[in-house]
Amino acid sequence: MNVGKTRRQGLDIGVNGQLSSAFKWHVGYSYVNATYQSPFKIASEVNSSAIGDEIQVSKGDYLAGIPKHQFKFRGEWQALPNWAIGTNIVAFSDQFSFGNENNKHQGEGAKVNGYTIVNLDTRYTFGNTGWQLFGRVNNIFDKEYYSAGMLGENFFDENGAFDGGEDEFSFLVSPGAPLAGWVGLRYAFGGKK
Repeated sequence: MNVGKTRRQGLDIGVNGQLSSAFKWHVGYSYVNATYQSPFKIASEVNSSAIGDEIQVSKGDYLAGIPKHQFKFRGEWQALPNWAIGTNIVAFSDQFSFGNENNKHQGEGAKVNGYTIVNLDTRYTFGNTGWQLFGRVNNIFDKEYYSAGMLGENFFDENGAFDGGEDEFSFLVSPGAPLAGWVGLRYAFGGKK
């Protein structure tokens, strides 16, 4: 969708340090104020604030699909000289769904809920050979979340059969990645990394 002017302004802060020679950490926070700066109308039959088949988006309405707040934490413990264990925690605030560009839709689908995900990783380096064994588990608590949402129409019944064109409101979502893990071996040219 092409619109007139938009603006994204905010704040990005990061702090890192060490609690000991064995534990490093990093904390980051971002705030984004992303707004439309030009008014426009857009077709949207399913937005509850629509007049006819259109919604009016005004200057200052918040952009869909962009969380205002984002938090990231990284901690890493050097358990042994060649073995490190770490975690990443990421959190995002809620966001307006696509189709709710005017931020006025009431009811299901107005926003996608915020979420927090925890990941774990480890790596073992074989001396100065350049070889490293690593493992990673993402979303260790198997949190169900949505990374984006859209107000839409559904032409299928609950069994997946086409219903003949009787469209109904649907909150369409993009599911986040489930629990996943992998192990691998990597080589870094030039020795230990």
